Parts: sequence; C-alpha cells; structure tokens
Amino acid sequence: MIHNLFADLNWLKRYGGVFRESKALSHRIASSDQKALRQEFESDHTRFFQYRREADEVIVRFIDELEGSKLSSVIKYKNYKGEDQEQDLWKTLLHWFNHQTHHRGQVSVLLDLVGVDHDYSSLLTRI
Repeated sequence: MIHNLFADLNWLKRYGGVFRESKALSHRIASSDQKALRQEFESDHTRFFQYRREADEVIVRFIDELEGSKLSSVIKYKNYKGEDQEQDLWKTLLHWFNHQTHHRGQVSVLLDLVGVDHDYSSLLTRI
C-alpha cells in the first residue's frame, strides 16, 4: 500500500531530522519526494515494491543502530499539518509500527465481508 510506504517515509524523514548522525537515515530513500514517487509508481508498479524493500531495509538498519537509552528521550518533529510536536521517542515508534497493524486489520475485515479466506490473525504461524 502506497499509504503505508509514504507514512514510513514521513517517519524516516522526521527521525532523520532528530538523529542526524544515523547512517541508516542518510539513505536517499529517507528524503524521497512523495509526489514524484506517486507519479513514478503510477507508470511502473514494480518500482513501488523496490522502494518498499529499500524502505524496510532502512527501517531495520535504523532500529538496529538505535540505542535503547534513547527510547525515553523526547523528540521534536512536525506533524502532517506542519504543527510542532514533542513526544517520547518510544511512543512515536509504537505509533509508527502499529500504523501498519491497523491497516492490516482493515484489510482482514474487508476480506471477511466478501468471504475471502485469509490468515491475518495467525501470527503464531509466521514467527
């Protein structure tokens, strides 16, 4: 879903503004122009999957290099409306990762409504 990718890119940009020393967040994808990407994805859907994989790799590398002692720090960033925000880092990470869970739940409900068999709730078979 493009929405989830763009939300991830927004968080990567926000964290990039806070953790300027991060090697992971210096990756070009962390500063991607979403309007240009949207146009690119419309003409070539395979590019979306390439960006998704790249974004996932950057996210994993960022989390790997993040020191646990920083989780309780307060970070400052701008929300989608451009308003200044202050929040504990751990809360933003929880919100960020829960965002995709929310949308997977929506897809699960829609599949249930149209009678499509799926296994969205069986996390134990995936870990």
